[in-house]
Order: sequence, then structure tokens, then C-alpha cells
Amino acid sequence: MLDASRTSILRWEKRALRGKLAAIYPKKRGGFKVDDDKLTAYVAQNSDAYQSKISEAIGAKENTVCRALKRLKISRKERRRSTENGMKKSVSLIYKR
Repeated sequence: MLDASRTSILRWEKRALRGKLAAIYPKKRGGFKVDDDKLTAYVAQNSDAYQSKISEAIGAKENTVCRALKRLKISRKERRRSTENGMKKSVSLIYKR
């Protein structure tokens, strides 16, 4: 009839008797929207803050902050600082066996 196994149907009956049949799957949740003005203002004031600190200040998860920064095209990478002597080449060592 439902192309379900006998075991599945018995499990559904037990859940229905306990009153938990409707709550099997996750409930619908709304998305969290980050206030773009608040985020850009905080990042402008605290340019060296980690994403964990930004997420605490805004009240969002780190992953949400990461996606919002990417959407706003705000880079979190630090620029290389040049030295007076210029960039030195790395020396590779060759080991003899």
C-alpha cells in the first residue's frame, strides 16, 4: 500500500501512540539576517578582530558572519608588510644521504 516495510509501519504506530509522530522531522526555521550597516561599522572600528569576536558583538554565529562578509566583499586577509631590505628568498636545504 505505502511501499513501506512492516517494521516502519510498526514504528510509526508506536510513535503515534506516544503522540510523537508529527515531530519526526526538523521544524521549519526562519533564517537569521545580519544587519549589514552594523557589521560594516564594527569591522571598520575593529579591523583586527577575529570572526568569533565579531559574531559575539553582532549576536550571530561565526558561519553567518563569514557568509555576510563574503557577500559584502569584505576581505579578512592581512596585507603583507614590506621590510626595508625587501622580501628575502627562503633558503632550501639539500640533505645528502
